[in-house]
Amino acid sequence: MYEDVLLLIIIIGSICTVIAAVRYARILMVDAPNVAWLTQYDYAHRGLHGGDGVPENSLAAFQRAVREGCAIEMDIRLTRDGHLVVFHDGNLLRMTGLFEKVRRLGLAGLKELQLEGTDERIPTLREALLLVDGSVPILFELKSAGITGRLERKFYNEIKQYNGRFAVQSFSPWSLRWFRRNAPHIPRGQLAFDIRFCGASMCAWKMHFLRLLLQWQQHIELNYLCRPHFISYEYHGVDKKILRKLRQRGAPVLAWTVRDRERIAEIRRHADAVIFEEC
Repeated sequence: MYEDVLLLIIIIGSICTVIAAVRYARILMVDAPNVAWLTQYDYAHRGLHGGDGVPENSLAAFQRAVREGCAIEMDIRLTRDGHLVVFHDGNLLRMTGLFEKVRRLGLAGLKELQLEGTDERIPTLREALLLVDGSVPILFELKSAGITGRLERKFYNEIKQYNGRFAVQSFSPWSLRWFRRNAPHIPRGQLAFDIRFCGASMCAWKMHFLRLLLQWQQHIELNYLCRPHFISYEYHGVDKKILRKLRQRGAPVLAWTVRDRERIAEIRRHADAVIFEEC
């Protein structure tokens, strides 16, 4: 129950941020770092991976993206003992066969697990940075769970000596607010998706809670908390008017996750860059 409520709060926070960004789009670019480079690349979602023995978010997937000259999107989580690893899901089951949460294992235990039965292991952030070494830009999605600050602080301490181009994005406005306050020079983006799409499978009480939070949004504009420099939007069912208003104000818009090659050209008419998987 607690995790359901927390998830809803994060979802509504991201939705409110985008709504607020449209209403107050001028503040998106106030004192913004250089984010023009974000629109010069398309981003390989969790690296270049596929059904050929190269798992997502693996060093092999990142190496392939570097070789092909693709920018990389990857996910960052904290282990039980405070290490940063590259892994998307909160639970290890889909990728490793172990039904356990990432945050409940230490790094040593995680390193024993194989990704999709291959020789690839869950990489640390440091291993990924050493591999990429500034050759292509990286878009980090921060998977913050619980109290904001621990993951963000750890990430910043590891990334501040990195010389390559990178940006952070998150569904959590509070995570982005941490960067606004503590590392304003790092480009930060709000992840979001259309309320109709995200709510399609929600039960009645969750949708009711969502509507209440939308009413709350009218009084507290969350965009003032985090002031994202760009928006990263799920392209299914997206309101193109929102994207058009953001782009008119100079806010880069990224579309995710594109798996249909035939739709890429259409999507690029409404977005400045695409986060894609091989198709």
